[in-house]
Amino acid sequence: MSLHSTTPLTGALAAELAAGRDRYNGLFLSARREHRRLDAAAVLDHLRHRLPPAVEAVAAVDPAAVPKVMTTLYELSLELIGRELLGPQAQAPQLNLVFDLLLPAMPRLLAAAPAKLTTALINAVHKLSQERGFILPLWVDRLVEVAPGCPDVPTLLALGQVFAWRGGLSHFREGALDLMRQLPADQVGVALGLRDGDPSPETCLTMLEGDPFWRPELARCPQTLRIVGKVGRFSGLGGEFRTPPSVMCVSGQLVAFDERACWSIHADAYGARLRRLGPNLPDGEETPTPAGRGVDREGRVFWGAAHKTFPELAEPSGVACSEQLMVVTTPSSHKIVLIALAPEPT
Repeated sequence: MSLHSTTPLTGALAAELAAGRDRYNGLFLSARREHRRLDAAAVLDHLRHRLPPAVEAVAAVDPAAVPKVMTTLYELSLELIGRELLGPQAQAPQLNLVFDLLLPAMPRLLAAAPAKLTTALINAVHKLSQERGFILPLWVDRLVEVAPGCPDVPTLLALGQVFAWRGGLSHFREGALDLMRQLPADQVGVALGLRDGDPSPETCLTMLEGDPFWRPELARCPQTLRIVGKVGRFSGLGGEFRTPPSVMCVSGQLVAFDERACWSIHADAYGARLRRLGPNLPDGEETPTPAGRGVDREGRVFWGAAHKTFPELAEPSGVACSEQLMVVTTPSSHKIVLIALAPEPT
């Protein structure tokens, strides 16, 4: 395959292809031996439309890095097109966001560590795109916005995990907090989107570690007993449970289960999620519901001195509590209602 005769390319990408013509053609032939359906036209189209923004951005800040960056992007692109994750038969077209938006916004980082950065972003976009309800374009926009101020690739990837957590993936909470503890204060502020008048980054980290339902923009809001999320659906409609689930707290971890599978429950100020654990309950002791907490037949929730009635919780079939979250089920629903003492947005 010729990478030049039929493809109207210009600039740094065209110059690099010309300089390394035999090598790039050899990479294509090698990839085609592994992926018999690798389509030359799809590769040429990708070269024409997807790679120029990132390569030209690198050429503008570090021309000497262009060969290394181009080789990395080309090899990864051949693999993705060969596996039909990119190209006309793409099974994962969202990966184009990496080439179209993310990489062009971070040329210095791309020049410094092309394989590490590109592979990490491809994996992140692929995994995040599979999370139900996650707004991937918002995550991409946030990374694009902060990329120019990132000192290195590990910081950018840490910010990416925090942004995913803040985007609703509550099971990322502990990992995001661990990463922020390792960041300088100014990058913690970036990760949390702090504005003038918000608590300091150090204060925010302390508060977030102590209260999963606290977040900076709610710092001055009063706490109230309220529904903080709902999770679970009927498996026949693409959900998790064939029958209305049961709930339990096992060694401090809230879980929901039916006769087929068990799921861990994760919730905080940024979202609520179920994560599949497997067919069986996790090992550990059942954690009893703390004294002073419960739900009566009318749907009145008791939490120490606080109480509030939620009519949808009347005749509850199951109640379980962790230290800072209560989960409630009802006999005819596959949905699990999550209750907590949490700041009420005003």
